[in-house]
Amino acid sequence: MIQDVLSLSDASGNHHEILMNSAIDLFCQNTSRRDEVAVNGELAAVEAYGMFVRRAMQTGNPEKEIVALLKDAGVQDSRAQAASSAFSKRLPELRKACILQSSQLSGKYLVDFDWRLNLSLESNCFSGLRIPHLQVILFLSDGAGQLEEVVMELDETEFELLLSSIGKLNQACNNMAI
Repeated sequence: MIQDVLSLSDASGNHHEILMNSAIDLFCQNTSRRDEVAVNGELAAVEAYGMFVRRAMQTGNPEKEIVALLKDAGVQDSRAQAASSAFSKRLPELRKACILQSSQLSGKYLVDFDWRLNLSLESNCFSGLRIPHLQVILFLSDGAGQLEEVVMELDETEFELLLSSIGKLNQACNNMAI
């Protein structure tokens, strides 16, 4: 596949930008462009660019990674910059496609949340209670736009456990490149 990109090393920067946009369209599952590319006979080159897009999106800094990958494939600096510019302009779209693709694998994902702290002061059996309860409302999406509300009520011990788990999750995310 990389040979297909190398064979285009003499092509203009604009041509590399078009190939990058076509690869991004395929990555974002805009399949109407696949037929157009196949007709032009450049499907292999677009798929090579698609491989670069997938690799770059798996790193912590996709914009720098895409330039490095293109240069490693032998694409001249000015042409790599043109393709990288197209990539950078569509990075929000690529990130959204990654979220949608991962939600198809994992089911639902968190869109937003809300919380409220309740303090029980007394009940019909006990007076002088001071029991805090945290109510957390999670808004989950299934990737198709359907939102679901999940309400959780946590006592102090459950809240401490949740907070500890979130801290560990945050630490794990910081230790790996996304």
